Amino acid sequence: MLLALAGATAVNDAAAQSRPKRCVTDSGESVRTDKPCEAFNATEQKRAPSTYGAAADRRIMAARPSSYRPVCAKTIDDLSYSLSAAMDARDVNRFSSIYHWVGVSNVRAIAVLNKFERIMKRPVVDIELTGGSAGGTEWQEDADGFLTPIEHAARPPTGLRLRQQKPGGNATESTQFRFVRNFGCYWLSF
Repeated sequence: MLLALAGATAVNDAAAQSRPKRCVTDSGESVRTDKPCEAFNATEQKRAPSTYGAAADRRIMAARPSSYRPVCAKTIDDLSYSLSAAMDARDVNRFSSIYHWVGVSNVRAIAVLNKFERIMKRPVVDIELTGGSAGGTEWQEDADGFLTPIEHAARPPTGLRLRQQKPGGNATESTQFRFVRNFGCYWLSF
């Protein structure tokens, strides 16, 4: 038993020595090596142990600023702005980040991306909300001849229309999108 324990300790020591280390010299130069730091007249920089744990470390790393920002349009105005920004940048990837891809097959996804590329090539004339209503009051005559108010509740828009200039002329063409609400975000869909 003692012999097995001594063998395991030797294996662990060998594995620890072969792992890359970050060594710092007296002049502040950083060296990465699998050799002992003493070979470079340096001291090993050990990573401070995390008090949070691996899952918390991943969340902290994910919260750091990066060039990629996932889009979650919480309002219809945010979604319209995201579409407008994607069109201004002529960025198909940005455009595809606001599309509702749930349940879309690979074949359909390629067709949608090809459509996005065609849309990106034409100048935008207008982006307008469609569907819905402002609500209001309508007056209707009842059986006795008196006017009675009928209140209509406002309904939110159900989609948007992207109007673009056709190539080689002043005519416009439209692409109709509908809104999909999923996981608290608004998305575009055909």
